[in-house]
Amino acid sequence: MTVEWRALEAGAVDHEALWFAVLAACGVCAAVLLYGIGLPPVGCLFKAVTGVPCLTCGAGRSLLCLSHGDLLCAVRSNPLAPAGVVGAAAYAIYAGAAWLAGPGRLRARVSAGESLLLRSAATAMLLATWAWLIVDGR
Repeated sequence: MTVEWRALEAGAVDHEALWFAVLAACGVCAAVLLYGIGLPPVGCLFKAVTGVPCLTCGAGRSLLCLSHGDLLCAVRSNPLAPAGVVGAAAYAIYAGAAWLAGPGRLRARVSAGESLLLRSAATAMLLATWAWLIVDGR
């Protein structure tokens, strides 16, 4: 894998600006929903129909635990939710800084073998999380 800093091409979509705006809007909406409105928890339709938790079961509880600073509860509820929040926050910081700094952007190039390895690792993480949710009795 090679990572390079290069100028944004003319006419190209500025993904950093786009995703920074999306992540900022999601953060504001989450804060309003959690603290302003206080929505009740929503059940899982997949689990109600099949009796098996879906891949995202516990993500809402996990994010609520994370908002209260309880990392152990967040990881136990759904291990991928806190990882996703940390990843999204790190990307939002990078995207905001890149957007403010000017036309330069980080771009990664991966070979076909590396792409297959990354996709396989992501699939394995998703399946491991789903197995955790099933075994834990979510």
